[in-house]
This record gives sequence, C-alpha cells and structure tokens, in this order.
Amino acid sequence: MMPRTNVLKRILARAAEELGPIVEKARFTPETFTLGEMESQLQVALKNLGVSMLSTLCGLGQERHKKRVPGHTDVGQGDHSLTFEGNREKRLDTLFGEILFTRAYYHSESPQDSRWPRDEELGLKPGQIWSPGLRDVADYLATATGSYQAAAKSLLKTLRVEVQYKQIQRDCLDVGADIAAVQQQEAAEALETKERPDPPSAGAGPDCVILGVDGKIVGNHDGGPGMEVKIGRVDLACLQLMPKPKEAAKPKDAVETPANVANDERRRELADLKESREQRQYKATTGLLKKALETVAPDRYERPVYRPSNPTGQYRATAEKGTDIIGGLLWALAVSLGVERAALVLFLADGAHWCWNLCETYFPGAIQILDVYHLAEHLLKAANSFWGESSDLAKPWALRILLEILQGNLDLVLVELAGLSFLEKSKREKLHELQTYLKNNSQRMDYPRYLAAGYPISSAMIEGACGHVIGDRMSGSGKGWIEAGADAMARLRALYCSDQWDAFYKDRQKRIVQHLRSGRLAA
Repeated sequence: MMPRTNVLKRILARAAEELGPIVEKARFTPETFTLGEMESQLQVALKNLGVSMLSTLCGLGQERHKKRVPGHTDVGQGDHSLTFEGNREKRLDTLFGEILFTRAYYHSESPQDSRWPRDEELGLKPGQIWSPGLRDVADYLATATGSYQAAAKSLLKTLRVEVQYKQIQRDCLDVGADIAAVQQQEAAEALETKERPDPPSAGAGPDCVILGVDGKIVGNHDGGPGMEVKIGRVDLACLQLMPKPKEAAKPKDAVETPANVANDERRRELADLKESREQRQYKATTGLLKKALETVAPDRYERPVYRPSNPTGQYRATAEKGTDIIGGLLWALAVSLGVERAALVLFLADGAHWCWNLCETYFPGAIQILDVYHLAEHLLKAANSFWGESSDLAKPWALRILLEILQGNLDLVLVELAGLSFLEKSKREKLHELQTYLKNNSQRMDYPRYLAAGYPISSAMIEGACGHVIGDRMSGSGKGWIEAGADAMARLRALYCSDQWDAFYKDRQKRIVQHLRSGRLAA
C-alpha cells in the first residue's frame, strides 16, 4: 500500500505546480495582475488540483487486492465467491471536473455475478457516472432555478463543469421517487401510531399547530388540462403581536393642487387599464377586507394572535391524485412537530371540499377556519354579478354583508339572501352558489370567537406557498409536466423551501452507502 507520506508529497507537488505560477505572477507583476484575473486563474488551478486529488484519493487501496471476495447475497444461493479479474479504470464527473482512477474488478461465471468493492466503499452505484456532490448541487440548482437548462448553465458558469440538462432531469426524477418512498414510509409509521388506542407520549407539546392546504394548477406537457399539485404547510405557533403595516410616506412639501389631483387620477386610470382582471379583483378584495377588519377589530394590532414561531414553514407537496397521499404526508410531518401533544390545532383552507375532508380524516380535533379573504372574494364576485362591477351598489353591499358575517350574524345574511330575486338566470345561479358556499362553511365562520381568541383567520401563508413553493418553479410560459416529473419537482421544492435539503441528501447518501456495503445490490 502506498505510504501516507508519498500520497501527501504527490498532492503537495501538484499543488505547487498549479499554484506556483499564480504566486510568482502576483509577486513580480502586481501592477498588472488584477483581483479579477487572480480569481479566474485560482478557480482553474483549484479545479485542476481537485481533479488530481480526487483521482488519487479514490484510487487508494488498490495496490494490494484480494484474490477472492464474497458474491452478492441476492444472486444464486448467496454463498459463492468472486475471483479477481484485474484493475479497471473508472471515469466519473465530479464538482471539480472529470476524474479517472483504477479499482479492482471481481467476477464469476456461475452464478453470473460481479463486484467493484472500491465503488461500494465510495458509495457509487453500478453504472453511476457522476459523483454524489455533483448530483447534490445539480439537483439543488434544478430545484432553485427556473429550469433544468438553467441549472446546467449555472453549473458551467460557477464550477466550470459541463452536465447535460437531460441528465439533471433524470436524476431529479430518481431523487423525487426516493423522497416519495421515504415520505411514504414515514406516513405509514405515523398512521400506525394514529390508529393505536394508546395516548400520545407524555410531555409538554407546542402551544399551537397551524395547518393549511391548497392546490396549484400547473401545465401539462401535452397541452391538455393542467394537473393539480397539492401542498400542505405546518407551523408551530405562539401568541405574538402582528406587525403594523407601514404607511406610505408623503413628501413634506407636497401641495395638492387641482391639476395634481387630476394628473394623479389620470395616472391611476392608465395603471388600471394595464392591470389584469385578476389583479383588479385582488386589490378590490383586499381593500374590502381591510375596511371590514378596521371596523370589527380596530385594535387587532394591539392584541396578540397565534403566529408562526419560525419564519420558515414546513411543507409537503405532491402531484399524485387523491387526498390520501397529501393527507398522510401532512399527518407525518405534523406528528414529527408534536401535533398530538399540542394544546391547540388550527386548520385553515379556502373552502374546497377536499381540504375539509382531509382535515376531518387526519385532524378531526382541529378547529376549522374558512379563510376570510376567500369569503370576501366570493361576496365581491357575487355583488359584481348582481349589480355590475362598475355599479355604486356592488362594493357597499359586499362590505355590509362581510361585516355582518364577521360580527356573527350569518343567519341574518342567509335570510336576506333568501329574499333576493333576479330574473336573469346567471344572477340566480350566482345567488344559489353563494348561498351554498355560506351554508356549507357556516361552522367554519365563527369569526367573533376566532378574533377574540387570537386565532388567525387568513390562510395567506399557504396561499403564498402555492406561489413561491410551486408556482415560481413549475408555472410559467412553456412549462409542461408529466405526472411523475411534476410530483418529483413538487417534493423537491417542498424540501428546498422547508430548509431540509442538506439533511435529506446526507441521509440519502448514507442509505446508499449502507445498501451497497451490505452486499445485497446486484451489479
């Protein structure tokens, strides 16, 4: 075996070879050797040095080989041995570039079996062509950036390592399947504890657990109807004061003249023309809700409410159809955060039936709260349908009805709606839709109680997650998905946005190494 000192001497000699010219250039021509040039040349030198060091380190231990090694236990009877056939070269793409090293190869004809013990020691699967570190960074970039192509470009720019984006895409599919398998196992174990009659383990639990679920439609690769990605968020919460919104500062010397007022109104009109219908509806709904809350809870910024204790939420997401998958994933995540010992469990959603069904199945003891923004949105859309979006009657009516509901007068609202009559079929249908929506969610709109107890009444956190966890990566022009690809990326995005990336990849590599070294993986 090569002595340790010889290995170190070889590495140091290569380091001197790579770094020596850079040191000499900085020493003798400092007036022309800029910092930018230093960075560029050092990056190349360290890359070359890294390739040399990895090639040397990966090839260590191959000078003296065994004549025979045990075969794989899942081949034949599992009691055979393999004969040394010689040293073979292995090419591998790494964070520093392509490396080349030799390792011993063992084989038997009967039963047909072969092994690369050094590959198993390094944690390399049969046929693997890039290193765990490169896979980690490539998958991370593919998840964090806008596309697989962008990830490949980022690798080339930052590390000067060229990888085909299709290879990154295939690896993300593999990792997504691995995440699904791990999470499925976690869910199965958590659901087993849920079915047991034994009480949860003793000990103080969190003050409050806040759960939310929603769905986000992403494009289909064949141009057909989009598919829904379901996402759930779990937060540990405690009583805190809400930060007051900042007021827009006005110029000190500003004087409102009739001309200025007219110009401001004209600018607003032009801006409104550029806004999409969805943007106008969002602004109108937000304004309506703000006025209503200022009326029913003027001191809401002076009273503590249950808010997340950690700014980073914990997410689970999947594109698989049905609610059982996302329900199990969310339950397992909530159990890991102590939901069974929590003093209070709150579940917020936008009114979709599958959300409440999920809650009743997996979190039957949770307090269900209808997101107040979606309530205001339904009321405003109904008012615009009844009297017209530009009518002076629509917004005041929607505001009055919203105030009645927030003050606990839902029964009076339902009586008023029952007394409305319209000749137009579309208006009658919209009225029936609103009545059904309010009746179905009547048990989830006890807003006076929620506000008095400091419960959140907005699912903005999970609504926002649909945008930044799923939408930022999976929606947009030209982006289409097959179900397997969408599910893999959704799970990767949830992992990334939950700050659990490094922990999962370390555990994944550890499992791969253990599996390879157990001798159960056939070549």
